[in-house]
Amino acid sequence: MNILMVILLAGLATGAQAEWQSFTGQDASRPEVQVQQVRDNLTRLDVTLEGIDTETVTIQGAAYTQVRLPGHWWTLDAGDPELPYITSRLIIPDAGTPQVKVVDAVWREIATDPVVPSKGNLMRDVDPATVPYTFGEAYSQGGVFPEQAVQLSEPFIMRDFRGVSLRVNAVRWDADRGVLLALESATFTVETTGTGGINVKQARFSDGIDAQFANLYALGFDNYDAASKYSMLSTEGRMLIVCHDAFMGIIQPFVEWKRQTGLDVTLISSGSVGGTTAGIQGAIDEMYAQPAGLTYVILVGDQAQIPCYSGTFEGADDDTRYANQEGDDLYPDLFVSRVSGANPSDIQTQINKFIHYERNPEAGAEWYHVGTGLASSEGNPPDYERSEWLRQDLLGYTFTEVHEIYQPNGTTAQISAAVNEGTSLVTYIGHGSGTSWSNPYFTTGNVHALTNGWRTPWILDVSCSNGDFSQSECYAEAWLRAGDPAQPHGAIAMYSASTSTPWVPPCVMQAEAVDLLVADAANVIGSLYYHGMMKVLDEYPASQSAQLVEQYNIFGDCSLMVRTNTPVVPATSYDGVVSLGSTVFPVETGVAGAKVALYSSAGLHGVGVADAAGHLDLMLDNPVTVPGPVTLTITGYNLLTEVATLQAIVPVVVDIQPASIPVGENTKVTVTLADPPSARGTVGVTVTIDGFGVDAMSAVTDENGEAVFNVTPEYGEILSVTGREPDAAYDMFTEGLPVTGAQELTGAVVSAEVASIGLVDALTPHIEGSVTAGSDVADFQLVLSGCGLDSQSMADGYSIVRPVTPTSTGIVTATLLKSGYEVVSSHIDVVPAYGTLAGTVTDADDEGTPVAGVRVYGFATGDDPSGTPLFDLTTDAAGRYALDEDLPVGDYDLYTSRFGYLNHMETYFLMYGANDHGIALNQAPSGVLSGTVTALDGGEPVAAVIKVKRADNNQLMATVNTDELGHYETPALTYYEYRVT
Repeated sequence: MNILMVILLAGLATGAQAEWQSFTGQDASRPEVQVQQVRDNLTRLDVTLEGIDTETVTIQGAAYTQVRLPGHWWTLDAGDPELPYITSRLIIPDAGTPQVKVVDAVWREIATDPVVPSKGNLMRDVDPATVPYTFGEAYSQGGVFPEQAVQLSEPFIMRDFRGVSLRVNAVRWDADRGVLLALESATFTVETTGTGGINVKQARFSDGIDAQFANLYALGFDNYDAASKYSMLSTEGRMLIVCHDAFMGIIQPFVEWKRQTGLDVTLISSGSVGGTTAGIQGAIDEMYAQPAGLTYVILVGDQAQIPCYSGTFEGADDDTRYANQEGDDLYPDLFVSRVSGANPSDIQTQINKFIHYERNPEAGAEWYHVGTGLASSEGNPPDYERSEWLRQDLLGYTFTEVHEIYQPNGTTAQISAAVNEGTSLVTYIGHGSGTSWSNPYFTTGNVHALTNGWRTPWILDVSCSNGDFSQSECYAEAWLRAGDPAQPHGAIAMYSASTSTPWVPPCVMQAEAVDLLVADAANVIGSLYYHGMMKVLDEYPASQSAQLVEQYNIFGDCSLMVRTNTPVVPATSYDGVVSLGSTVFPVETGVAGAKVALYSSAGLHGVGVADAAGHLDLMLDNPVTVPGPVTLTITGYNLLTEVATLQAIVPVVVDIQPASIPVGENTKVTVTLADPPSARGTVGVTVTIDGFGVDAMSAVTDENGEAVFNVTPEYGEILSVTGREPDAAYDMFTEGLPVTGAQELTGAVVSAEVASIGLVDALTPHIEGSVTAGSDVADFQLVLSGCGLDSQSMADGYSIVRPVTPTSTGIVTATLLKSGYEVVSSHIDVVPAYGTLAGTVTDADDEGTPVAGVRVYGFATGDDPSGTPLFDLTTDAAGRYALDEDLPVGDYDLYTSRFGYLNHMETYFLMYGANDHGIALNQAPSGVLSGTVTALDGGEPVAAVIKVKRADNNQLMATVNTDELGHYETPALTYYEYRVT
């Protein structure tokens, strides 16, 4: 080993600002690390520093030196010198023992005051300014600290690779001589030799490297390109959803959507695996061990329904342990998240958010490139300074604005305004609790009061206990559950701690996730959150990182791709039909990396990713064999999702002449069909041309395969041209015939509401709502179709309001028509609406006094009241009743029962949102019960004691004796059912 010492006597002036100590005369810059894979088992690293940052800090009247390296973290061991270091994560062979060697090194000596000691890995429930400095052995016994120039962690396994983390102690302190030893340059080697060792990786029969983990490897392992031993899969791996039994039906639309986008999804109930951590872990292990592997695990239910592990630190709620598959280490081998809900409405609200975020992004919206930074003024550096580092990274990426809402000037109102206006990412650094942020203050109540609608951000949270989902509703759960199924708000995902979190390691996680995003290295929730966590494992490979891994959990869908910019409209081109038996389906997306999936009721037929030119020859590994509709879905990063219904048909070549026709003119149109192999005309096919402005017209192809029409289109639209063989149940092709030359229908707008229940921008089944349409052009026609609607109405002037009552959920298409003008169509969501029910039961005969102990129960109107009620409540001391779960909007039969009052029944219409319904009970009348007790034999009077008890609870209400004639009479009794003995 060659070591060159360069001595520089530089006195440090006391000051409040860091001073750049340049070694080369260059401006401040990050250290440079170059990695070379010499052999499979030997990696070389060349490290070069341009300088260090130093700052004088006064402690108890004495001067100390704080040292930093640009872009790198520092030690957190209480009482030891706080010094920066460099880490490098490396891939090593599957077996053997790694060793690090210093080949050569050049150190610069800089005269210095004593180095500032670390206050340790403090929790965020304390203010660092209140924690005194302590001084360990380095200050009393002298010597060089750290003693070693380089350190190597124990080997770990991350899914496909065995790895090790190298730490270079680039700045050390020689306490005896009062100098810093700063590394100018060095060469290190890491060589793995022998067999066995710690965390030996066993052979795994994998189909290849999952696309999401390939991103993590490329950014996380410095020698990944040279060491990679597997081919990369172009698409994502499989998903396992473990769902609470009662939510299995609710989660199904989410499962179908994920399958439609190309994911291989397996859904199981928690009950099917015993409802225990062991049972759930066993299901995960089994899928992971298969060649196809497992990438995503989503747990659906609250902790009481889907259990989690308990961490070694404070018993932290820990879902992440489910991700540990290989090796005795904490590096995750898959992604795990939780959709936490106590009732069906909680789950429905969240899955509606997830699907809408991916499937229905807001076209043209600017909020996707707006961020929000929230931070306290505590710490060193203060949290708002850390937030500014994140902000500058984001502004250098796609973000055009990042709100600065910092303590002490930041307010609750500012947070609400930023979120309500629309922000795609929120970062928070400060104090927190299970139900709030503290700096600035924002509670679960504030979350539920938000009105941001579908503009839902993802959140990187550095605070204590906001993910403590052992309580009824923690802060992170509130963000995800906010709103209701028809009108969600709040957040789309959140990464939060379930217990008290430290000051620095979570900031490492947060900064790394942002770095990953702005480097275009990852954009999926699981990748972003977990890679940030893995960075902490690299930087602090001990209890400091173990605590973070245990306590941080993902709330939401770990497979969700985030959005950071206005959605791009893909320039797509593809056939409108899929030929039966075809193994390839060409698609032009116009966007590199767009994902394309073809799906039907028969399952996933093919999924692939477009090349650099946006082209994809989609390989149909599961060819379509049954005629009928198939769904083509195109998704991608910051891409406007496209979903198209295609027809799977018998192959035929279709030629339409002319390729377009003018509006309002009679035009001859010839449709020619030919069989691909022979090019002969296809005879006997019924061809139909249809549209809003053309009544359906049909013709049968002749011996030349031709069908001839005379078409006079009324509107500018794309006419539908379909063909069907005799007795077929499906169309063999669907083509479009554009109508040109129409004027633009300017100012066309469509809105919807259900005013009776307060629902806006949507409709709901079985409740009358209204659709309002307007245009700058008068006297247009409004056509509504879908979800049981099929109507046409003429506007009287420039607008029209149409009452409507859909019969099912889905999408209503609203189309505006005017002769000679282009057709304008828009979609209206028809969603289930939910309401809550509460109220007070009072005494109608006693000036409205509240009545306690009243049974309030209900059924859907028309259901048998002798069955099990939908809800069954009892009023409290104040006469109040409240239903915990949401109910679908509609009619319900409410029943009440209480001794001393007449039974009550009414039909009540539950409206959207909160319903407060009072019930007034009438006191039951009373009467006396009398009779005679006689002997069975002879009818002689009998002396007896008569007891009258309530039939429902056997409570004794009266005791009387018969007279000499066997007669008895009770005091007045409330009308009720009694048992007489």
